[in-house]
Amino acid sequence: ECTLAKLVSPNSNDVLCGIILAVDRTHVADKDKLSLEPVLFSLSIIPRALRNHPFAWRPLGFIPKFSRSQSFGFNTKTYHRVLGRMLSSLVLAQNKGGIKCTVLHQVDDGTDVELCFKVPLAFVIGDVEGHDVLCARYHTHNTTMLSRECNCSMADANNHQVQCEYIQASELTRLRESRDHRALKHMCFHNVTNAFDKVCFGANEYGIHRATMS
Repeated sequence: ECTLAKLVSPNSNDVLCGIILAVDRTHVADKDKLSLEPVLFSLSIIPRALRNHPFAWRPLGFIPKFSRSQSFGFNTKTYHRVLGRMLSSLVLAQNKGGIKCTVLHQVDDGTDVELCFKVPLAFVIGDVEGHDVLCARYHTHNTTMLSRECNCSMADANNHQVQCEYIQASELTRLRESRDHRALKHMCFHNVTNAFDKVCFGANEYGIHRATMS
């Protein structure tokens, strides 16, 4: 409802049409020698019963497996550069105010009705490992922070009274731009430009961190 109020103008032909992504690596050879990571999308206006079928999804592209690099974070940086190219058309449509399309025809007077589809990114389907990569989080279990979503530390993992704070993608962008690498390292995030930085998430002010499953 918050996204609807933010993006859709009252008494207009705007239609909220959220984008749903599914990103998950698949192996095509033994021992992880060759793999591909398809980036698929569907629409929130499609009923869930239909989204459960393959015909409701279309590919944006495929991310290959990158060879091991001696430079820490290099593969993550390359990953987000590739993903950023895939998402560039979505960002362009969002910046233009949506996708305008004539989809209705009035039989009584013969006129066409043009609708404007607002296309924020709703959420991303995937697994924990893949979601950490989407958030540019360290690809290891040996970290000082518990989750990609909040600032709860491993030391407080068994403290049910701890009051954590959710991480905003804009805060990580601010730390990168201010070159505060120590703070990024403490939060267990790579110093890379995230492919989702320019993507509109509607009323979700936390960006990709709240668009991935916990």
